[in-house]
Amino acid sequence: MITQPSLNKRSRCGLSLVEVMIAISMATIMSIALIGSLVVTLRSHQANRSYNRNMDEGNTAMQRVVYGFGVSEGLREVKLEEVSIVETGSGWRIDTGSGNYIQWDVGNQTIQNQAGVVYARDVISSYAQWNQSSSGVLLGLQVEDHSLKKPIIQTLESLVKFRN
Repeated sequence: MITQPSLNKRSRCGLSLVEVMIAISMATIMSIALIGSLVVTLRSHQANRSYNRNMDEGNTAMQRVVYGFGVSEGLREVKLEEVSIVETGSGWRIDTGSGNYIQWDVGNQTIQNQAGVVYARDVISSYAQWNQSSSGVLLGLQVEDHSLKKPIIQTLESLVKFRN
């Protein structure tokens, strides 16, 4: 005798609609979590890269002023007797003798020498003041980076001692 399969028994060959919907929901939730994690990681990487670039620019600016840049001499190469600090209407200027100087210009936010060679850009504030006890100049600057929504500001300070 041949029996026909019961229509009431559930077939074990496939998935029900509810099981498929649960699997799709779980895959969607995991995808959203993965994409969110990736976005946070990329934003963090961009912020770190911007911060590091800003630090490098500030350190490079200070090195150029103190030690020189290309054929331009830095402040450490100058004799103390030849140095004078002048407050200008738009920042400061350190005269280093024989017509040479390094200046900070508020309007352009740059530090440059007499030939127009730019040592630093995006310098939002700076100061140069005598330090009598060490026969040098206390030099400070703040460099700002606007590549992110929130600006990054790097503050540097150096005591520059001149040759005697």
